[in-house]
Amino acid sequence: MTTILRPTEEVTRFEDLPLVGALSIAQSIHKELSLDARVRWPNDVFVGACKVAGVIVECQLKGDLIEYALLGIGINANFNKRELKDVQSTATTLMSIRRKAIDRVSLVCSILLRLEQLLDLDNHTILRILRDFDCSTGHVVKATLEDEIIEGEFKEYDSLRTVQIKTIDGPRTVNTAAVAFVEYQ
Repeated sequence: MTTILRPTEEVTRFEDLPLVGALSIAQSIHKELSLDARVRWPNDVFVGACKVAGVIVECQLKGDLIEYALLGIGINANFNKRELKDVQSTATTLMSIRRKAIDRVSLVCSILLRLEQLLDLDNHTILRILRDFDCSTGHVVKATLEDEIIEGEFKEYDSLRTVQIKTIDGPRTVNTAAVAFVEYQ
């Protein structure tokens, strides 16, 4: 699904949308389906070791303001995992986990409500909630940026925009908006 947001705030506030969107999904899966859903940096949702959802954001800028943001949410819901032939082997579906179809309307309503609630919170509160739903910390990541690749252990979220990765050369601060691709090892 795609949600259109017409923010009145500065651009920097909405650079957080991929993580906020993923967090709204994880919270909703946890509440509606009683599954231990977790956020994996920068924009994925996992249940156990399997990806069940992801988020992508596209914005239309006008000067320093966002005219609108498109929050694309993809959830593997009511189909069998075998249908994910061309997707990474760690992906699964909510139906495969629960062994029955889920109520997509209830889940979507919950996600939209949680998204709205999260967007009303300050970044420090969202960050605290995100840390409770995190599954990235301690894992080795390979982050591909425009001009370099950073590899090391994901240490923590500094903010909704930056994370700390412990590399062999020491700690590195990585801006999530600069990341093109992240591979977990």
